[in-house]
Amino acid sequence: MSLRTQFKYRPDVDGLRAIAILAVLAFHANPFLLPGGFVGVDVFFVISGYLISGVIFARLSEDNFSFSDFYIRRIKRIFPSLIVILLASLLIGWFVLLPDEFSNLGKHIAAGGAFVANIVYWQEADYFAKPSELKPLLHLWSLGIEEQFYLIWPPVLYFIWKRRWIVGAFIWLMIIASFFTNVWASSSMPVATFYLPVTRFWELLLCSWLAYSQIVQTEHVVATKNNASISFGELEISFANLKGLCGLLLLSIGFISISKDVVYPGWWALLPTGGTFLLISASEESWINRNFLSCRVLVAIGLMSYPLYLWHWPLLSFGRIIENEDSRLIIVIAALSLSFLLSWLTTRFVEKPARFSRYPSVKLTAGFALAVAVIALLGLGGEFGVFSSRLGTPTVSELNIALTDWKFPKDSNFKKESGFRLVEQPGATKSVVLFIGDSHIEQYIPRVKYLRALTPHSVVFATHEGCPPNPNVNLVEGDFLCHKFFDFALNEAMKDGVKTVVFGAFWERYFVGEFSIARSQVPVYYTNDSLKRALRIGDVATSEVFRDLTNRLSSLRAYGKTTYIILSNPTSPAFDPSRMLTNRLSLRQPVNTDGFISRTAFENHVKPITTILQDIAATSGSMIIDPLDYLCEGLVCRTNTRDGRPKYKDSQHLRATYAENAATFIDQMIVHETDIFADCPGRC
Repeated sequence: MSLRTQFKYRPDVDGLRAIAILAVLAFHANPFLLPGGFVGVDVFFVISGYLISGVIFARLSEDNFSFSDFYIRRIKRIFPSLIVILLASLLIGWFVLLPDEFSNLGKHIAAGGAFVANIVYWQEADYFAKPSELKPLLHLWSLGIEEQFYLIWPPVLYFIWKRRWIVGAFIWLMIIASFFTNVWASSSMPVATFYLPVTRFWELLLCSWLAYSQIVQTEHVVATKNNASISFGELEISFANLKGLCGLLLLSIGFISISKDVVYPGWWALLPTGGTFLLISASEESWINRNFLSCRVLVAIGLMSYPLYLWHWPLLSFGRIIENEDSRLIIVIAALSLSFLLSWLTTRFVEKPARFSRYPSVKLTAGFALAVAVIALLGLGGEFGVFSSRLGTPTVSELNIALTDWKFPKDSNFKKESGFRLVEQPGATKSVVLFIGDSHIEQYIPRVKYLRALTPHSVVFATHEGCPPNPNVNLVEGDFLCHKFFDFALNEAMKDGVKTVVFGAFWERYFVGEFSIARSQVPVYYTNDSLKRALRIGDVATSEVFRDLTNRLSSLRAYGKTTYIILSNPTSPAFDPSRMLTNRLSLRQPVNTDGFISRTAFENHVKPITTILQDIAATSGSMIIDPLDYLCEGLVCRTNTRDGRPKYKDSQHLRATYAENAATFIDQMIVHETDIFADCPGRC
């Protein structure tokens, strides 16, 4: 029997694929259904590494490995379904997305076609990025990692095999290096760790070693088993059953105990990857593999798991965009049902004909590669406005303008990688007004620029998006240590030239959760807590954090500085311009310009954090400013101006043109005359 034939088709592996894709679908439908369902992607990584490495080792063992044959097979397997998904996404996007949204989709199509989606999404993972649910091709990040592995691993294996190195030891060396890079980077660079290949390759390599051990096992081992005085076969079956049981248990624990709130992958990734490794190594001898994973239903789902993975997320995402709803059950059910139907059709009429076509392989794969390249170019055309979406009409043009109406100089902002920097608006004197906070302080810079001619003071911004201006507080997730930012900002505040210090933030985002958005709190932790437990109002650690903030403000006051605290501006999904298009499928494209939220409801929601800030102001002698007194009318906060223009760029940030005219509460901090612009003459 040839070594190559030992690496045969295993239905239980397709069953394992089915478990992985069903877990991913459950999580994407609703994270509460299966909190750790997203780790199904890690299961796919381990399976892919096993199968690809097995094919390579089998060919190398017979001395007939061909790079061209390997990549032709990969192209025939991956490109046809991907072409369908990219074209479908481009077409749907043209119908239902605003021009700015369509431009982003074009970039993501190009990134998906070039298999660098993981790099692009890593670069986009900032505070102002669209929610993941509204990125129809976000799921292609995992395909990017797999393709990057396929490009790198075969040449590396070929190189070490031909030089007769100890292949197994080399694989384990790569696994250990990649894994501990992942562990090391998870705490300081969690976003990069999630998306970059160097911290993910260990998952694909894990079962590469297993494939190697299966392919190169010697006849000596087989003879030893056959001549053993005890029943070696029975021991093997018992051990296989134990591995299968432990593997399924680890996988189940991962699906249940891991959630999107943990720093992932890190050590947590050992649960799904270790479970998958045990299940694959158990082989078909295991009762679980033979009777559960190999059942016909799971195998059938596993065989179409790739197109199912490709289809389900765009359908869920476009459904949520069209309906302006995040969790409508009917949308989720319809999207998932359609995903199964389209996946079956794609498997039957696209994937199988492409893989088993009698048409010359070289010409066929060249055609697929050309098709992907053309689609990627179409995506770039959409990104750079060569052609716009169907919704790029005068009716909705103001919505699209509002989405990009932001004037804070981001490239000059406080950057970790470039050291600590400030954004300055110089004045005639050395007297400085210092603003400290997150992007909810940055949104007021248009008003500051408008006031420059009326004040001799210099204005300085020490801000970082997504960081609360609290001492000893840091984000559970993110690549930036917020407490270092705050220490730097406080050092600036203590300088002699600084006369006024203003603190402001999206306060409820960190300690309460966003208004009208479920599960929207961004967890922060007390830096002295090694377990990184999320702070909650009423916790001892939270009380300590705000006591420390009170002391810092009191110290500033003791040094003769004037201090302000700006409370939260009204926020809600109703302010998001992209949600004001009431029917994206209508040719008339009606726009809702009469939206509003209840001021009372918003005040009740933020009351826990507002009360704390008011107490801090009273204790420290600071002045407190409530933007609701300026941005709301009576008991309502309207989403549009009197002439029907959106006030916000998204659900939480004032657009620049509106902030310039309406954020008049900034005036007293800079020109020290509270009533100069109180009437906001004709422009609010």
